[in-house]
Amino acid sequence: MLRQINRRLERYLTIGNRQPLLGHDRSCTTLETAKEKLRYDSTKQLETVDPIPRLPIVFAHGMTGSEPIGPISYWWGVQKDLESLGCRVYMPRVPTAPIEPRALALKDKISQFVEKEGVPKVHLIAHSMGGLDARCYVSRLEGFKYVATLTTIASPHRGSTAADWLYATSLYHLVNLTPIPYKTFFQMMPAYLEKEFNPNVPDHPDVSYFSLAGSPPPMFSPLRILYQVIKRREGENDGAVSTTSAKWGEFLGFLNQDHIQQMNWSIAKAKCALPYFRFIASVQGQEEVKRGDALLRNSWMSIIPNKYQLENKPSNS
Repeated sequence: MLRQINRRLERYLTIGNRQPLLGHDRSCTTLETAKEKLRYDSTKQLETVDPIPRLPIVFAHGMTGSEPIGPISYWWGVQKDLESLGCRVYMPRVPTAPIEPRALALKDKISQFVEKEGVPKVHLIAHSMGGLDARCYVSRLEGFKYVATLTTIASPHRGSTAADWLYATSLYHLVNLTPIPYKTFFQMMPAYLEKEFNPNVPDHPDVSYFSLAGSPPPMFSPLRILYQVIKRREGENDGAVSTTSAKWGEFLGFLNQDHIQQMNWSIAKAKCALPYFRFIASVQGQEEVKRGDALLRNSWMSIIPNKYQLENKPSNS
């Protein structure tokens, strides 16, 4: 089974014509070689963001990220790391609620941020359910006016059969013991996403969409039961969302983390998620250059430090 997982993951270690994922040069022929390159002490590419995006990066958290768990924030250490590399980061919180109220809250937060900071647009990075919130905001609430790119990480764009399984086994009653509304649980079902949400939330042509998927959880992970459930129905997954469901827009590849570790919740150095966020920020910077939008450049260049103006000055070619 592990050999099959390795073979499937190896197929996605490169990302087409775009630069290799996080230093995965095309000489990386095995999963273990690729994992080794993702360590802190590997290539310089993993230690920097290049080019630095001129627009701020806004993060949209998943279903249960409304409040920190003690001293642990949802995006553990991510904001500090990206800001130390020259990015500007904003991490708003939205309520634990169904998609529509969360999307409305995200709209309010971003609108206030854009007005306060005087920036034309932002880049969005969304994890899990946050990807659905962000898509709803962009397509249904005129978020396309303020969003340049949307990158989703392990978002259930086509639902998760784990929700179907919980319903079939009556374990969904356990949801009543949590602050998660039942409608939110219902909205994670594949039938709802495929028949209701996706047909009514089309991608907007002015926004670039990217996505990444997670990797299987460790053998003794609390996600292992759901991993087996989803694997039987959808194939490989990260313990919550399948690879098939996570793909949306341009697929950038796999993270080396399961659904929980993707928030950088791991004490293992090899499972540190920070390099992936640097990679995403680099893709956002590349997209700014690729689109060559004067609004994206000039409005932002007027308010960022001079050193970044010099380092990221676009060529005339």
